Amino acid sequence: MPWMILGAILRFSHRPASPGRPRTQPGTFSTGTGSAECKPCDKGFYSSGFGSTQCKQCPPGYFSDAAGSSVCKAAPKGYFSLGKTAAPTRCAIGTFQNLMAQSGCKPCTAGGYCATPGLVNPVLCGLNTFNPLTGSTSSIACRACPPGAPNTAAPGATSAAQCRAGPAPLPPPPSSSSSISSDDYY
Repeated sequence: MPWMILGAILRFSHRPASPGRPRTQPGTFSTGTGSAECKPCDKGFYSSGFGSTQCKQCPPGYFSDAAGSSVCKAAPKGYFSLGKTAAPTRCAIGTFQNLMAQSGCKPCTAGGYCATPGLVNPVLCGLNTFNPLTGSTSSIACRACPPGAPNTAAPGATSAAQCRAGPAPLPPPPSSSSSISSDDYY
C-alpha cells in the first residue's frame, strides 16, 4: 500500500506543465501563459506548491529571509513580525515577547522593567522593592519598600502593600516567671 502512495506522489510531482507555462517548484512562480521562466519569490514572500502563478505574503508573526522560500519562519521570542518582511523586528526597550510567531510585543509588566531590546521576559524588581507601572525601561522604576515596612516584598512586587504582606506574626514566647504554687504539688 505505501508504494501506491509513493507512486501517486511521483506522478503528481512529474506532471508536465500547462501549455505555455513552465512547471514551477516550491519557492518559485510563473506569471502565466507566455512566461518561459520560473522566478524565485522575493524575501517576505513564499510559494509552497508546484505550479504557482504568484507568491503569497508571509502572514503576521512570520518572515522569509531568503528569495525563493517555500515556507515562512516564525518570529522568535523577543521579536515580532508584521508579515511580508525579510527579517523579524526586535522588541523595543520597555516591551518584551515571550511567545514565538507574534505580530507585536507586550508592554513590560508591573513588578519589573525592560531595559534592553529583544527581551523574552521582563527583569523583575529585586527583593523588598516594587513597581506599580507598566512599560518601565529602567531599574529606577523599582521603588524601595516604605520605611517601617517589614520588607517582605518578593521580587516582582507591584505595590507597597506587598511590602507589608508576609507571614503572620508569631505568638509571643511564654514568660520566664512561673505561676506554679505549692498547692499544685499536693
